Amino acid sequence: MDNIDIESKWRSEIKGSPIVQLNNGKWQTWVQVKGKRTDRGRQRFTNKNRDELVVSLEKVMHRVRTGAIVLEDTEVNMTAHLCTHHLLKDLQKDWLAETVLGKKRAISERINRLHNLLKILESYEDDKGNKLLLNTPMQKWGIHECDLFIKGIGLVSRKQTPNSNNKYFTQLRLLFSYAKVVHNVPIQVNIIDDYMNQQYVKQKGFFFNAPSLRVRKNNLKKLIRKWDIDMMKEFFETQIPYEQNPLWHMALYVIANTGLRCGELFALQSDDFYYSHNGGSYLVVSGFVDNHGNRTEIGKTESAEQREIPIGKGLAEKLKTYIPSIQSSPLVSNPDGILFPQLAGHKNNTGSTTRTGEATYYKACVTKTILADIMKGKFELPKGLKFHFFRSWVATKWYSNEIYNDYEMTSILGHADIRTTQESYIHVAKRHKVNKNDFLDNYLF
Repeated sequence: MDNIDIESKWRSEIKGSPIVQLNNGKWQTWVQVKGKRTDRGRQRFTNKNRDELVVSLEKVMHRVRTGAIVLEDTEVNMTAHLCTHHLLKDLQKDWLAETVLGKKRAISERINRLHNLLKILESYEDDKGNKLLLNTPMQKWGIHECDLFIKGIGLVSRKQTPNSNNKYFTQLRLLFSYAKVVHNVPIQVNIIDDYMNQQYVKQKGFFFNAPSLRVRKNNLKKLIRKWDIDMMKEFFETQIPYEQNPLWHMALYVIANTGLRCGELFALQSDDFYYSHNGGSYLVVSGFVDNHGNRTEIGKTESAEQREIPIGKGLAEKLKTYIPSIQSSPLVSNPDGILFPQLAGHKNNTGSTTRTGEATYYKACVTKTILADIMKGKFELPKGLKFHFFRSWVATKWYSNEIYNDYEMTSILGHADIRTTQESYIHVAKRHKVNKNDFLDNYLF
């Protein structure tokens, strides 16, 4: 039996208290023993090491089962009957009622996050099939329940990161506050903060970005402040002109105007481009290419799949010229009609080589030498940014120049949660006055 199962049985069968860390660093839990007159009838168990304490509880449970320890026939700290799933239902009813007041879009976002929270709470079961987190009263939540919760995030989230952990724990904190304020449940509201501050939680990096990621974010903000419209225009005209390298010029030009993900960009096919001479041209995101060069029609997130990206007249005209040149090139083996294939068996002027005899997709395009050869001098990008810089850059310009609002940007960027757009993709810089129509038509650079 592993430690999680032991602690689950300790809480569910023995009705033991949550395991908490004391001010002296030791870990402690207790049970209510029948007939014990001191310490309010509690028998405490303490250890410097949390894992060792949990292991020792298995012996205590054996003594309870054999009658060596007789417990009070009441549950520890059970002062309210509301369990997690009851609170979730009540909270959802309250939010749905607010839609009548004209907050439909915001409430819809909340309800979607609530559904994800429910999936996490349903994800962990004991060996008897009981959904421990869903049926645990909120006032009994402790370090153990938070451990199970973070394990559940890994089961339902495609990619578990400090950001995703923070997002779901924020929803959990909201549920705790709702239980205390609305239902007057006497819970420890700061249990989540206590959990985040546990030494072993910090060591595992569940919530806090590594120093390298913080450096990356700071570098990104500095770059976006530095790269104004004029500098982006200079980059495309002097550093990578269309005549010199049409494939890479157009690939980066599309990202800088649409904010596509790199995997989405190199999955684009010629048929995904829809042209209208009256305006209204667009690209359809029809797939995603992973780091191994495998193309799939399943997007990075559900929100990212099969979405239309509006493009202006300038970009549309450039694509209309570019596509026939690639389709007719004798250097390109491209039976699938990929919009930005690498040149098969040919060493192009960026210094990159590809597999002989067939077009390659994303794998060849993300080699570290590609952008290193293009982004030189004043246009050099720090390590770890690559294509992502252009995606964040255009999102920031959209926001600072009021081209699109938050919800429109979330849809175009393919984010499942508007907060991802607001917190990670909008690095607001000094606003430079631009002609909004020229920006929308992709004529500024």
